Amino acid sequence: MDDTFLSESKREASALLRGDTFGSIAEFDLHSIDLLNKYIKDKGSLKFIVSSKAFAYEVMFINGVKGTIFEDFMDLFFTNLNFALEDHKEDVLQYYVELDLNIHEALINYQDSAAIINVTNLENKRTIVKSGFTSLGDIIESSLYPQLELVYRVLTYSKGSSLYLNKNNFKKGKIVDELINSSEVIEAVLRQLLNGVALNHWRNISCHSSYKYNKTSDSIFCEFGTKNDKSVSLAYEEFFELIKSIDSIQILLKTCLELSSVELGVKKEIVSDDERYELTKESIMSQIGNALAILNYDVMSVEKILNQWKINIVDISSLGITKFREFGNELIPYFVCMYQVHGIVMELEVFDTKGRTFQRMSLGDISNKNLAK
Repeated sequence: MDDTFLSESKREASALLRGDTFGSIAEFDLHSIDLLNKYIKDKGSLKFIVSSKAFAYEVMFINGVKGTIFEDFMDLFFTNLNFALEDHKEDVLQYYVELDLNIHEALINYQDSAAIINVTNLENKRTIVKSGFTSLGDIIESSLYPQLELVYRVLTYSKGSSLYLNKNNFKKGKIVDELINSSEVIEAVLRQLLNGVALNHWRNISCHSSYKYNKTSDSIFCEFGTKNDKSVSLAYEEFFELIKSIDSIQILLKTCLELSSVELGVKKEIVSDDERYELTKESIMSQIGNALAILNYDVMSVEKILNQWKINIVDISSLGITKFREFGNELIPYFVCMYQVHGIVMELEVFDTKGRTFQRMSLGDISNKNLAK
């Protein structure tokens, strides 16, 4: 399970780079600064984001969506956030702090839903559709809705938004409707991208089981609206494109909110020892996978013997020992975290393209964060 998150995060992150390659961590850092300067104005926050590598995937996402409606959404969000901060900074920060745990749990819920999809091994199309809609509805309800609530609240404090000073009771479906009506860009993401059906309607279709797979036409018929007076049909393969679009919206929202949260210093305002702020093994393995994509190391295998885990990777770009050691320094925090939180001792071994090993990395003195080579 955990190695699936490692491999998938590496694969997805690599795809987002769209062929860009880096010969060193320093090159990736410069690329990150170039992309993030557009959104992060505080130099201290920018330095932290770039140096920590905890946001490597967000950087790659921004890289991958250049010139798309997702970039337009990010531009709109950060423009309105800056407007909101001009006159209502304390109110905006209060909302970020108030909703931080909800956002954190939303991201964990997304991981759980993704895990369920990954372990589902089904052959019957009707059952696959049922499983897919169940996961889709859960992702919208437990992951996207909490994040959209914070986006909505930011816009209500922005004089650049038609939602400025709107006092809503923040009902989930209503928020989506109002966001869609407030902006053509948001409407394109939350409705047009989703086969012309609004995100909240897809949630209702899923939760009310208002869909039916037709074996003869190999299609899915869905009903929605107040009295199911509207409908949409999808070819079977189009359903998986819909799920991919939902995933992309999840990553988009996470990128906007995670980056802005760092710049606002939200974590400084929060009780960090709350046990509900769970750092899962899946999260840590995903972060390692994202890091592997930076220098294009390929995942060969993951060996697990009790609490001893070893990741075997391939140096497909022939970067050699020196670059591997530099890269290893970026992984130390994740290895330490995996040990401190889950009691798992991590090791990394790198092979050349001919299958020959030439370097290992493991934790030595955890308290001093030294590498044992």
